[in-house]
Amino acid sequence: MLEIHLKEFYMMETKKPTNKYQHKLIVLISTLNYMNFKFKKYTQSDILYYFNNNIKKNSQKPAKIKTLQNYLYKLEKIFKITINYYRHLGVNMGTEINYILKYPKKECYHIINKYFKEKKETRHKNRVNAYLKKNCIKNSSVKKEECYYNYYNNKKKKKTKQNT
Repeated sequence: MLEIHLKEFYMMETKKPTNKYQHKLIVLISTLNYMNFKFKKYTQSDILYYFNNNIKKNSQKPAKIKTLQNYLYKLEKIFKITINYYRHLGVNMGTEINYILKYPKKECYHIINKYFKEKKETRHKNRVNAYLKKNCIKNSSVKKEECYYNYYNNKKKKKTKQNT
C-alpha cells in the first residue's frame, strides 16, 4: 500500500518540465537508460543519435556532440546522477565509454526537477531581497520601532518636551 502511494507521489513530483534545458536532461536520462538496457557497448555518437530522435519527437532542435558532452558532464558533476566511465583504447581504436545511472529513472527525474524548482525559488528570493534593499528606506519607522502617524507616540514626545 505504501509503495503505491510512493509511486503516486513520484508521479506527481515528476510533472512535465517547462524549462527546455531541464527537459533535455530528462530526455538524456531516459536515453541513457535505454542504451544501457539495449546495448553492451556504445559510443557518444550512438547516444547522440537516439537522444536527437527523442528530442525530435518533442519538436525541439537536435543537439550537437559538444552539447551532449556538456549535458553528460553536468549529470555527473552537478546532479551526481551518473557514473561516467571513459577509457581511451588507442589512436585507431577510439574510446570505450559507459554511463551508468546511480538511481532508478524516476528518481533521477525527481532529482532534476527538485534541483530546478529550488533554483527557481532561490532566484525569486534574491529578486525580492534586491527589491526590498533598493526600495526600502533605512531610516524607516520599522527600524525605529515606532510610527510617525501614531497619536500615542506623538503624545509621548509632547510630554517629554514639556517636562524638559
